Amino acid sequence: MKKFFILALSLISSMSAFSNEFLETVYLRNGSIIKGDIVEFQPHKLIKVESADGNYFVVDYKDIEKITRERISHDIQTNEYVDGYTEHVDAPQFSLTPGYRGFVGVETMLGNFIGLELSTVHGKQLNNKLFIGGGAGMIFAENWNDEHYSFPVFADFRVDFVDKKISPFLDLRAGADFAVSGDSGFYGDCSVGCRFKRSSISFGLHTIKDHDYIYQSERYYYVNPDTGLEDVRYYGGEYRNENQVLDFVARFSFEF
Repeated sequence: MKKFFILALSLISSMSAFSNEFLETVYLRNGSIIKGDIVEFQPHKLIKVESADGNYFVVDYKDIEKITRERISHDIQTNEYVDGYTEHVDAPQFSLTPGYRGFVGVETMLGNFIGLELSTVHGKQLNNKLFIGGGAGMIFAENWNDEHYSFPVFADFRVDFVDKKISPFLDLRAGADFAVSGDSGFYGDCSVGCRFKRSSISFGLHTIKDHDYIYQSERYYYVNPDTGLEDVRYYGGEYRNENQVLDFVARFSFEF
């Protein structure tokens, strides 16, 4: 009897009108808050949350600002939850999810040409690091010799090295430059930079076609019919020389 009494007392003391539980709190970028249990998690895609009242919410991964785990008290008698201790859970990193990705950018050119380029790029994010797409732009530049106004069209390949809000990246472009004023030809760009969530800044080298003029002269020997002696004459002219030139570029981009 004594043992039974001690056992019953232990059970009663271990029970309480309140039982401690954990609930995840999902904070969305639009300011909404969802509390409940995460019942499904698809990396870089979505999470599914069952709220305390039994409703289900499917949340797109990129819309999540952060997630915290909160220790709450559940009143067994009233079936109500009382907020309590909050335990931080690692929020999802800003992740590049497969699908459409676009950029608009502006860059300055310094070197053989001094000018400005506006560009836009659209394509597909293959995974959380690799992007491939195509773009077009407008170039307004000049040098000591000529003005250059053109419309480049190019393929774009980009690698983001880490899957975080701040990530270094490499960007490669190659295509054709169609000039309104100046020389049409190959268009290329190689830059490295850093992404800050939805914006980025990069630096690199840019190449388009240009021309200059070279004066060439040659001499030839002939026999002077008046004197019968060998004489020399020079002839020459100015020749147009087309070549690829390199410029240093600094680019600021915004992505959507």
